[in-house]
Amino acid sequence: MNHVRAIWGTVVVGIFAIPLLLGLGRWDMRSDEAIYSYAVERILETGDWLTPRNIPTDTPFLEKPPLKFWLVAGGMSAGLLPVDETGMRLLDALFGVAAFAYIFAFGLRLAGPVAGIAALFVLLAFNPLVFEHGLRSNNMEAALFLSYCGGLFHFLRWRDPSATRRRAHAAAVGLYFALGFLTKFVAVAFLPLVALAWLVCSRAGRQHLVGHWKDWLLPTAICVVLIAPWFVYEWAQYRDEFWTIIFGAHVYTRFTASLDPSHVHPWHYYFTQTWHELFLGHVALLVTAGVGLLAWEAWKGTSLARLLLLWWLLPTTLISFGTSKLPHYAYPFFPPLALGAGLVVARLAGLATRAAARVDWQALAPRPLTRPLASRLLLIIAVACLGLSAWSFVSGEPARLYWGDVQLFRNGSIGRPLLIALVLLIVTNRVSRYVSVIITIAIIALCAPVDAYSRATTIALRYDRPMSAITHCLLRLQDRGTLTRSGMFIADWTIVTHPPYFYFRHLGPWQAGDDDWLPTLVARMEQEAPAIVGTREAPRVLAALTAAGIPPPSTMELEPGVLLLLPGTYARCTQTGLSYGGAPFEWTSVTR
Repeated sequence: MNHVRAIWGTVVVGIFAIPLLLGLGRWDMRSDEAIYSYAVERILETGDWLTPRNIPTDTPFLEKPPLKFWLVAGGMSAGLLPVDETGMRLLDALFGVAAFAYIFAFGLRLAGPVAGIAALFVLLAFNPLVFEHGLRSNNMEAALFLSYCGGLFHFLRWRDPSATRRRAHAAAVGLYFALGFLTKFVAVAFLPLVALAWLVCSRAGRQHLVGHWKDWLLPTAICVVLIAPWFVYEWAQYRDEFWTIIFGAHVYTRFTASLDPSHVHPWHYYFTQTWHELFLGHVALLVTAGVGLLAWEAWKGTSLARLLLLWWLLPTTLISFGTSKLPHYAYPFFPPLALGAGLVVARLAGLATRAAARVDWQALAPRPLTRPLASRLLLIIAVACLGLSAWSFVSGEPARLYWGDVQLFRNGSIGRPLLIALVLLIVTNRVSRYVSVIITIAIIALCAPVDAYSRATTIALRYDRPMSAITHCLLRLQDRGTLTRSGMFIADWTIVTHPPYFYFRHLGPWQAGDDDWLPTLVARMEQEAPAIVGTREAPRVLAALTAAGIPPPSTMELEPGVLLLLPGTYARCTQTGLSYGGAPFEWTSVTR
């Protein structure tokens, strides 16, 4: 039986892994991704593995420990990862897949496979978790997300009185804590806090801790051995500056003040922002019902329900006291919300299947079909209907059948083929074997956000990589001798984020403008060299170019408010950028 559950679990997680793994190279580095990808590139370029470099100053990067950089750079250096966007993100996606496996395992222990499947649908409905600074991007969130999912699952197994390998589970908790700590420093501190709070909230938990505290001696030693060396090395190199940066600025200041005024939000930000994302994902009511059901189960004394509630509520409440708040800080605490929703779906499916078991299905077909050939034919049709339902679920697109230009058949429904299959199984006298499966699938389709799967796969396959496409196009022209390495001119550093520098630094050195940058820009256009300016400066640029008798260069919008100017030969790559998701810019729209 355990082997069967393992096989089905692997199949389910494999299906849900697809949206995480599809199209990892189809969009440009965004926001912090450029910072971390630059650090990886500089490790490979300089061979300095201990102290990564900062973008764009190339100063030491001391904000976080470098384990994530080491893993990505090590994979690329060994030839296991491609040296491109896909290679930068593949480990994050695999971390996300592993976290999904743990969430499905939580669902199995909570209420069976239906709870795990529904929970994964709900997580896919959290678009930011998957696509914005989340599980598919070269950031720190996927590793931290996995640290919480894996660490708390193995802690749950360690706490189980029937567990036969307690020390192995304790060691796994220690390793996941080390992964989180060496990836995002103190952001993993809530992992042991939640675990201990869960233990002490019950008498049995306190007794278990007293009786088995020695299980944690080896994991503690492992964590110290893995974590301490890098901190000791950087302290020896930079002394007080190291602690001022990694703890003073990026922990204390973030919690009590802010490094960026735009990160300051009211105390309720994480709760209201989570509700907003739940509403956009069409799962707000389902998750609300799930939290209520978890609270009821916790009140009745269900240990796992208490752990899940603490996993969400305790860290989210504590980080709400900080002043700096960003949505991705709350990602590691989303799984309990999804599992609560999964519990609701599982309970509804259980009620429906128990009600179906009391129905005399054969009474609905007083003359069941007994002819073998006809019975098999109808059974084949029933299976085909189930396949149509599955296709509509996975693809999100209607299934169509054509004869030449004539459409013979179309189905975009999930429920209608299930109903037809149910009727055919009644007629063929096989309904008792399959009715629970059909009803369970129907409940999942009706209650869980199954359309989130097709939405996620569609988004994953979109192209949005104009900067990468333009960079590769220009580098090819440089390699052919068509262009020289003229580098990039930027009128004002404050208008641009890190991704443009990450890509265009490969074209040559950057030149920053001063207060009187307009003549330099005009000279660059005369020399047919590229430049970046702000959209708000477009009227001044157009006026200066017109006065100098220079036609406006080919231009596209890199980011909101940021224009890339590609004059002369460089303009050959404009269409490449536009075809990969770039936004066109017309100088005729500029009022001088």
